Amino acid sequence: MKKSLFVLLFSTLLVVSCSSNDNQVIHRHAYEVSWTYNNDQHWHAATCGHNVKGSLDDHHFGDWTIDVAPTETTNGHQYRICKVCKYMQEETLPPTGEGGGETHTHTFEPGWSFNSEEHWHAANCGHNVRADVAPHSYPDSWIIDYPATETEKGQKHKECLYCQYTIYEEIPPTGGGEEEEEEEDTPIEPRSIQDVTILHAWDWKLNDIKSRLKRISEAGYKAIQISPMQPHVDGASGAQGKTQNNWWKLYQPLAFKVATGNENILGTKDDLTSLCSTAKTYGIDIIVDIVSNHLAGTNTSYSSQVYKRYPLHSITQKADDNSAQLVVQGHIGLPDLDTSNSEVQNDVLTMMKEYIDCGVTGFRFDAAKHIETPDDGPYASNYWPFVLDGTTNYALSKGLKKPYYYGEILNTCGNGRRFSWYTKMMSIVDSKQGWSTLKSSVSNLISTLPLTYDTNENPDHLVLWAESHDNYANFDNTTRDYQTELVNKAYVIQTSRKDAASLYYARPNSMDVNMCLVDDLGGWQYPEVVAINKFHNRYIDKAENKYTYDNYFVNERGEGTFAGAVFVDLNRNKTATKEFTVEVIKDGKYIDLVSKKEFVVISHKVTVSFTNDVCILIPKDAYKEDEPTSTYVGSVTITNAPSEYTYIAWVWGSGTTSTWMIMQKDNDGIGLCLPNNVSFLIAVFVKGTTPYSANWSGVIKQTNDMSYSNIKQIHTYESLSWKTSS
Repeated sequence: MKKSLFVLLFSTLLVVSCSSNDNQVIHRHAYEVSWTYNNDQHWHAATCGHNVKGSLDDHHFGDWTIDVAPTETTNGHQYRICKVCKYMQEETLPPTGEGGGETHTHTFEPGWSFNSEEHWHAANCGHNVRADVAPHSYPDSWIIDYPATETEKGQKHKECLYCQYTIYEEIPPTGGGEEEEEEEDTPIEPRSIQDVTILHAWDWKLNDIKSRLKRISEAGYKAIQISPMQPHVDGASGAQGKTQNNWWKLYQPLAFKVATGNENILGTKDDLTSLCSTAKTYGIDIIVDIVSNHLAGTNTSYSSQVYKRYPLHSITQKADDNSAQLVVQGHIGLPDLDTSNSEVQNDVLTMMKEYIDCGVTGFRFDAAKHIETPDDGPYASNYWPFVLDGTTNYALSKGLKKPYYYGEILNTCGNGRRFSWYTKMMSIVDSKQGWSTLKSSVSNLISTLPLTYDTNENPDHLVLWAESHDNYANFDNTTRDYQTELVNKAYVIQTSRKDAASLYYARPNSMDVNMCLVDDLGGWQYPEVVAINKFHNRYIDKAENKYTYDNYFVNERGEGTFAGAVFVDLNRNKTATKEFTVEVIKDGKYIDLVSKKEFVVISHKVTVSFTNDVCILIPKDAYKEDEPTSTYVGSVTITNAPSEYTYIAWVWGSGTTSTWMIMQKDNDGIGLCLPNNVSFLIAVFVKGTTPYSANWSGVIKQTNDMSYSNIKQIHTYESLSWKTSS
């Protein structure tokens, strides 16, 4: 069906010329502004009398839309529209009763699917059809998320009256135009953990984390997620010997309390309080993993008498994502608690308050999708409002800030259930989007890189990752063999995004030797990771302009002279050079936060040189040299050494030609960049002796891959007195 064409003449640069006696007569074709089309193509028709077509191209159709669904006896109708000229292609759908006597009537999901423009009911019968397609409809009034102040922006939103699609708008500062312009060009402080990057210090002992806080802060992390600190199976009977390589035992708690004594291999309640207090001095929040859907044991054998207190879900009904009931009431292979029970809820809340008193400011809920929400109909409970509101009110009553909450929802939240049931109360992980991003990096395919979120939730309620402990530590489909550089590349893409929190999973030193050993040469402090952390902190609230360019990902953030950009090479060239035409960043000089090299943008073009497949640009005027990190010297003399301390030095070479590096005050000395394949020793020097005259004791032979020999742990010693020899 064609629509009326309104003719408006415009000129083009296409020129027809004729030559006579060295004189040229030049004719410039003129075309209609509106499109002419047939079944296959569209074009601008000439109005100057010549049979030429401007901008001739094939149609670019959107998805098919069924406006009349076929029945068993009547035809249906579907159409799709060219995105350029709006030509409509139509098709008749045959009755579902045709075809060898078989009958089929399409069935559709009761809930809405949606994108940014429209919503529909998706078929659940295996066919790619949609019903009740319509544009979004919004109420007249806005809901204020947080108001603007004189100098800071606010935010408001509207939700579609039919589906859950939500639009957000900023509210300008009340102080007027000058302040708004200044705000646009100024980095802001994080409003909550949602604005920052999180280091997942998976199974790190609390005192090991504490000794590395300076280094973690220097790497740009503003929050640290620790593993569960509840008493766990095998803990009270000697976790140091029984939990080796059994990381999952930390997720089999015996009670709802913070561990004391030897109840948890990672540390004690006092250790946690000390960690939180010290982390606060570095501006770092501590997030703790909460296990409240289950406790320890198997289907038939429970590890603690504590189960006599709580009702359990039946072991005969296994958890199943295809059933809304079995998602929240099905058995997950461990004694599965009935979280609607008031005793369970009260005990969890008591533990949460205990964590608040320790200084914890964030919580990650393990297996959150298996805990029912108030929207779960006949399976609903008030677990989440009771626990979260109770924790928030307790923190506020103590004069503390509102805690941060996010839930683990892997893959899907279950048939008939919605992510929005959770995001109205907390943030959630977008695990499918993270897995797709990582696979795109590993396979070098930009075509599989997701630029949207699988959950369809607003990113200010999402936590993104490139890798998690679930897909690393599991025996099936593990990411353990993926190169760290490829994981980091996916993390750079994730962390470049606007509004979402970003979590870096610090791989353990070894899965086969001992849990709880920190990999100090690990990818969590690689240059590209540190660079994107700092970029993320700078552009917290700034607009994003993401796109793909050949086999490259680009995300330009901010506006005007403040803008910066992230470039990621999916070709795995590591040090490639590529020219880009940029859309947002202005002409000028920029510094790459990875290589610290200078690049120039001229006429919206920049030639990028990659380091580890990544380049992260910010304006040169905004770049500041990092403060020197902990450095090591080649020759050390220790003075005023108290007899109760020992000192650890790094040694390689032999005899008087050896090279020595002593650990610094309040630093364990791990993390040296040594040449490849160089062996070295850790030597312990006693009672203030100098390295050259020391008697060695406790020598451990190592190689630069940091594999620990004989499962020996390197200790941290504080308050050392030392000086550098001339």
